[in-house]
This record gives sequence, structure tokens and C-alpha cells, in this order.
Amino acid sequence: MFATPAGPKRIADELAQSWPVLDNLLSSLPDRCERRLTLGNHTDRFRRYIWNNAPGLDGLLNLADVFGLKSRGFRTSAYGTLMRIGKFNFTHDLGKSGAGATRHALQTVQGNIIFGHTHRCEVLYGGNAKGET
Repeated sequence: MFATPAGPKRIADELAQSWPVLDNLLSSLPDRCERRLTLGNHTDRFRRYIWNNAPGLDGLLNLADVFGLKSRGFRTSAYGTLMRIGKFNFTHDLGKSGAGATRHALQTVQGNIIFGHTHRCEVLYGGNAKGET
């Protein structure tokens, strides 16, 4: 169980509540729509919990399977890694949150990046010494 502001919660209960919402969202997508997802810090919390409390179980579970993502056709990228689609890089975060996270991500990737850890919309444009944006 994980502690939440409302008290302990079973992961199985949280998943059971989230799957109908996810399935409803997916039903509005075209059949041929590619499904990709970057795993975030809350998903990674589960992995860290296993490492800290039951290291012998590490590698036994695939989070995409546990969270029902693989069965729903998602390709996932691990927390803290980049998923490239065309000219864009997607990730949940690159190790920094709050003020300055967007600038940090842009400087780290040196290219187009879309990430969600900050929970807000922010757009930055940058260039390099050659004048390329």
C-alpha cells in the first residue's frame, strides 16, 4: 500500500478506478492511432518501492503490464528517458521540477521537447551559437 493524503490506498484499487477512464478516452481515438506514453514519477515510485522493500522482485514485473498499458496497445518509455517522434522529444521530466524546469529541459535536449512534470503550459524558444533555433 502507498500512503496518500487520504490515507493508505491499494494500487489495485487505483488501477480499477483509472482503467474505465483510460478506456473511454481510447475509444475516441481512431483505430490506427499509435499509442505512446512516457512513464512519470508516480509510476516510478512503484519501481523504487520494489527496489527499497523487495529488491528480489526487481525485474519480475513489467510496469507497462502491471498498469494495463501493454494490453491497451501502448508503447512506453521509461521514466527519465526521451521518446522521439519526428522532430519532437517527449519525456515526463529530466530531473528538475518547478521554476526553471522548462529551461533546464530545453538546455539538456538542445532541441524540441514536450514534457509534463511541471503541470503547466510554458513555451520557450532557444537557439545555438550558429543561430539555429
